Amino acid sequence: MGSWTPSGWILEGQFISFMDGPLERFWFVRRRDFAHLEWEFGWPEVVEADRSIAPGQLGGPYVPEIIKPTYWSEARHRGQMFQWIAGIKPNVKWYIQLPTNAKRHGTPKLPWPSRRHRKVAHFTMQMSPFDRPTFFTEHFFVPKLCDLAGFEVYNGLDITITPHFNFYINKLDIEHIGDITAQGERNPASARYTEVLENLYKKVARYRPLTLFPVTAPAADSP
Repeated sequence: MGSWTPSGWILEGQFISFMDGPLERFWFVRRRDFAHLEWEFGWPEVVEADRSIAPGQLGGPYVPEIIKPTYWSEARHRGQMFQWIAGIKPNVKWYIQLPTNAKRHGTPKLPWPSRRHRKVAHFTMQMSPFDRPTFFTEHFFVPKLCDLAGFEVYNGLDITITPHFNFYINKLDIEHIGDITAQGERNPASARYTEVLENLYKKVARYRPLTLFPVTAPAADSP
């Protein structure tokens, strides 16, 4: 069983940031709560008889809206986001698109699996066992920015299977501190955050930058 307090989890009292277009947005973590979900691949949108995957076949993508964060208020400078990890069983290949149109975890020259090459951009049970999810699978959901993921599963086993996932979710109640533009312009969410945002910009105050979107590069080598 994984621990609720290892160094990987974001904690109360910490500052975080993430990119939203050209802006780096800064937030303060007010509270957090734990959520746990065991999910059968395709449930509830797909009927039970159609959730299984035959040998050598690909299932999905399915988008589990049951793990979507729902609260976000720019006017109140508050919102909730999810930090999550997941274990999987049996030993299939799990592919993630997050946001749902962004293929994740490949390389510039081989960004996504094909029929000829399945061993890229995937997670397996060895990397993140069902009953002991690991931070290999860490991702973030932020409302109205990247709040849904598409999951595909390839069955390389000799039997028909139905994949199961074990989600550990860190539900974060966050408060907006302010934004910094690419040119370094500081825009605090309110006057009382002016000094805090300045210290974050100068890296006097510590914060954790989060990667919400894929780190991409062209397939061709740079000249």
